[in-house]
Amino acid sequence: MFTLDQENNIGHFELFVTSPDTDHAYAARPDYYFGLNQELGGLHAVCKGVGVRDLIEKENKTWMILRSRIEINRPATWTDVLLFDTWYQKGYRLYSPRIIEAREKESNELVFSSISYWLLMDIVRKRPLKPDSLIERLVPLAEDNPRYKNPILPTLPAWDEVGGELTDQKDVDITYFDYDYNEHVNNISYIKWALNSLSKDFLDKMRPSVMDVKWEKQSHFGDKLYSQSKYLNDEKNTTISKIVRVNEDGKEETVFQGLFEWKAR
Repeated sequence: MFTLDQENNIGHFELFVTSPDTDHAYAARPDYYFGLNQELGGLHAVCKGVGVRDLIEKENKTWMILRSRIEINRPATWTDVLLFDTWYQKGYRLYSPRIIEAREKESNELVFSSISYWLLMDIVRKRPLKPDSLIERLVPLAEDNPRYKNPILPTLPAWDEVGGELTDQKDVDITYFDYDYNEHVNNISYIKWALNSLSKDFLDKMRPSVMDVKWEKQSHFGDKLYSQSKYLNDEKNTTISKIVRVNEDGKEETVFQGLFEWKAR
């Protein structure tokens, strides 16, 4: 059950990691973390009266996630019971930052933490709104609170400016189940597509420790997309990935990019 600490405006949630959430080694799949990121942000917004459905239907507004950086201290595994805290922080540039921390219930060990940038959009005008236009309802965590986090994230490396071993290009098939309430491809699908361009041998041996991704543009049913990655072969076993749309005129544009750091399982 999702509960809200009204004094500090911190949301709390408890969740059991099920076997369908995990891979062949019973470690949580990378997209699992992003799914929780999205879900907890949504639940907190609903509790404050600014959930996506209410905003769309009553105010012609919606939330869009643009960037997420997830740092995994140790992988979540099957049968873990995780305790989550999430909170909203005051606007940074055009973004509404959201923080999530997850701990294993019995040991209180930090499993992962994340910072995400959300954008509040005017659907009719198709323009971003000031991040603090809902501040009276969302009530950001005070900057003097010891849990307040610096919202500034590092710049992602430019694809053309880094070398590395290039993977084969893989075509992406957008299915009906990739669509979401905003009527575009859900954010989680991009994670699966991007990491699917890495080799099975690499994924069998490695687990992500940092996942830092940016959603550049929306995608819709019928778009022609492909995924590609690079192994940078550095001390952090870094890979970078991108999803590219090929338009009807043949021009290409990146719709998603991500940086992933890996550790041996």
